[in-house]
Amino acid sequence: MPSGMKTPMAGKTASPKVGQRKSWKSLKSWYSRLTLVLPVAYMVGIFYLSSKKGSGLSLPAPDYIMHALLYAGLGVCWRLALSTGLGLPRRRAIFLVLVVATIYGVTDEWHQSFVPGRSPELSDLVADSAGAVVSQVCWEVAALLRRMMRRFRER
Repeated sequence: MPSGMKTPMAGKTASPKVGQRKSWKSLKSWYSRLTLVLPVAYMVGIFYLSSKKGSGLSLPAPDYIMHALLYAGLGVCWRLALSTGLGLPRRRAIFLVLVVATIYGVTDEWHQSFVPGRSPELSDLVADSAGAVVSQVCWEVAALLRRMMRRFRER
């Protein structure tokens, strides 16, 4: 039976034979799954960096700038996962990104209380949340610019 046709009994799509190309739909679902793994992997990286002893870190910028940049990246990863991967509506995705980043910031600061040479700081949590907010503002500005360019090209 050709790929993509319904089987008469089960009503399911027949899987492609060995050597056949996967359909766009399966590639899209692979991409969706990857976008869901990305923020989790990013959070593991933040956890690893938080586990370093305080004196063992040499930062190229002030601590609060590094926190904001790391959590801006986390915000982008989660937005990609929620908007592109899961297809959540814009407002819900923004809300969840900010909630997840803030909660993870709280747990990160709590985790740092157990690391020698590190201590939890409220200013770090504020920088974490600010980085997530900035990432969402940048995402929205980029989306607005894309829409404007698309309209401009359609004229």
